[in-house]
Amino acid sequence: MRKGKKVLALLLSMGLFAGCGALAAGCATSDDAAAPADALADTEGKTSERPTPAEWAASYPDEYASFMSGIGDVKDKDGKLHSHASLRQKVEKTASDVYATKDGGVGCIACKSSAFNDLYAQYGEDLWGVSYKDVAADIDAYWDCYMCHENEPGTQVTGAIMSYRELVGDDYFNSLDPGDQACGQCHNILGGYTRRLAAVEGNDLTNLEPYRYGTDPDAIYKAFIEDGDTLKVDEDGVEYFYAGHPDVEIFQGSTHESLGLTCASCHMPSTQNEDGKAYTNHNASGSPLESEDALEYCLTCHKAQGIDDTEAMVKFVKGKQAESKAQYDAAQEKIDELHDLIVAGGVDDQTDKQAREIYIKARWYQGYANGDAGVPGSKVPHAADAMAGYYQQSIDTAEEGIALFK
Repeated sequence: MRKGKKVLALLLSMGLFAGCGALAAGCATSDDAAAPADALADTEGKTSERPTPAEWAASYPDEYASFMSGIGDVKDKDGKLHSHASLRQKVEKTASDVYATKDGGVGCIACKSSAFNDLYAQYGEDLWGVSYKDVAADIDAYWDCYMCHENEPGTQVTGAIMSYRELVGDDYFNSLDPGDQACGQCHNILGGYTRRLAAVEGNDLTNLEPYRYGTDPDAIYKAFIEDGDTLKVDEDGVEYFYAGHPDVEIFQGSTHESLGLTCASCHMPSTQNEDGKAYTNHNASGSPLESEDALEYCLTCHKAQGIDDTEAMVKFVKGKQAESKAQYDAAQEKIDELHDLIVAGGVDDQTDKQAREIYIKARWYQGYANGDAGVPGSKVPHAADAMAGYYQQSIDTAEEGIALFK
C-alpha cells in the first residue's frame, strides 16, 4: 500500500474527512427538474452510516428547503440546469448515461458524493481508472449534506473533500477560511488536472503539487506544463489549455477576501423563516443579485460609495459585469485574430511553433479570468482588479503572437 493510501485510510477511520463538497458545479443535466419531494427518492431505502437526505430534511427543513429552492436556477451556456440542487437530482442519471456506452472513471463523482471517500479508501489511486458502472451500486447519496458537514450539522463546515485537500496539502488548505474551503474544494482549477494526472502510473494525490509555484495563472500554467497535463485541440488543430473555474484561487487576495468576506458571505447569507428564526440559506448556486439578504449584506460596505438600496446595488454590479465582459470580448477579438493567422500559415516552422505557444498562453489568461462563466464578466465580484489584469495580459500576449506574422 502506498503511503498516501495508508495516511488516507487512517484519516478516514478517524472521521477527519467529510467527503466531497456540496457546493460544486460540473456535469451537464437536463432541463426537467424534479420537485423537492422527489429529491428524497434516490436515497430512500438505502442503508448508510450517514443520514439520508430525507433525515437531513426532517431535522433541518429550512436549510434543506432553501437548497432545493434553486432546483430550476442557473441555466448555463449550454442551456441546461447547473444549480447544485438540479445536479444533485441528475448526476446519477447523467453519470449512468455518460458511462453506459464507454468505460469512464469516477472523477465526476469526486465533487458530488461523499461515497467517493469510501471508494478511494477501497481502491486508492486505482480508483481514477475504475469504471463508474462498476461502483455505481456503492454510491448511496449524491450532494448529501455529509459532504460539507460530516455528521455534525449546525457546526462550522469542514470543507474537507478528500481529493482536493490531499492534492493541495494541509498547509494551503488550512490557510483558507472555512467559508472558502467549502466552495473551493470543488470550485477550483484542478478538476480536470486531477482526473487526468492522478490516473498516471506513479502519481498519487500526495505527490502532485499543482500549487508549488503559487496559484496565479503563470504559476499554475508552469506546474501543469511540467506535470504533462494534456492540451485540448480545436477543430483546426490548434492546441489550447482549458482553465476551468479557478474561483477559489482568484478570490484569494481580492478586495472582498482581504476585507474578511468568504464565498459563503454572499452566496449563503443568513436569512429568516416565516417564524423569524434565523438560518443559513443553502441555495449557494443562486445569484446574490437575486437575494435580498445578500444584497443587504453588500450594502453594509457599499453604502459608503453612495449606493443607497438593493436596486442601486444590482445596477452597480451589473455595470461592473458589463465592463468585465467588454474586456473579455476585447481579449477574444485578439485571440481570434491570432488563431486565424496560425491556421492560415505562411511562416516557417519555428515561427509557427512560437505563435502556437503564445496562443495557448493568451487563451489561458482569458480563461483563468473568466472562470468558465456562462456569461463572461458575471464573476467580476470575485476579483475585479485581478480579472481586468489577466484580460489585459491575454490581449498583450495575443498581440505578441500577431506581431510574428507582420
